[in-house]
Amino acid sequence: MKTVGETLKEAREAKGLSVEAVAATTRIPVEHILHLEQGEYNKLPAIPFVKGFIRNEAKVFGLPILPLYALYRREVDDAPNRAKVLDTPKPMEKQSVRLTPRSILLVAVIVTVLGFFGYLFFAYRSFVGAPLLLVQAPNDEQKVTTETVTVRGRADPDANVVINGQMVVLSKTGDFVAEIRIEQGITTLTIKAANKRGRESVVVRSVIRE
Repeated sequence: MKTVGETLKEAREAKGLSVEAVAATTRIPVEHILHLEQGEYNKLPAIPFVKGFIRNEAKVFGLPILPLYALYRREVDDAPNRAKVLDTPKPMEKQSVRLTPRSILLVAVIVTVLGFFGYLFFAYRSFVGAPLLLVQAPNDEQKVTTETVTVRGRADPDANVVINGQMVVLSKTGDFVAEIRIEQGITTLTIKAANKRGRESVVVRSVIRE
């Protein structure tokens, strides 16, 4: 019985194609084609790649692929150097992380330093920057049919929040909710948050009462 290599070589020669021509058509390296034709499977890549080579060459030569696969499998099983042919790279073993007193101390120092600088950054921002002011409701140009509109948001807990001149009480976390009376048509809501250093944040929303 002919081998896979002999079958492919005969088909190539019958087509009048050189090894270089087949390599250019299939993009298989010349040395791989020669090793395949000579049955030197131990010099070829892993089985999935070799089966790909066989498939690509079979398409060029017009040969049935499945019989070639079966023949190749039989040759590999019968080969004296089968272990080498079937050898595939072993997955890298995961290295376990070993915690030593030194590494724990290093992590603790890094966390402490980052926390300290984070505290300085937010303290500096709070001292020189405008206070936080987030208005969650209402949306700008929101349409309502009631005489009041609910204004909901968040500010720095130590800020003073005023909506259209009306003082708003903040929770311990800085959240606030207020019902503001609005006129027919368009009402402009001016929400202000001011801190003790005179810094101020302002959000303006328009509400349309239909």
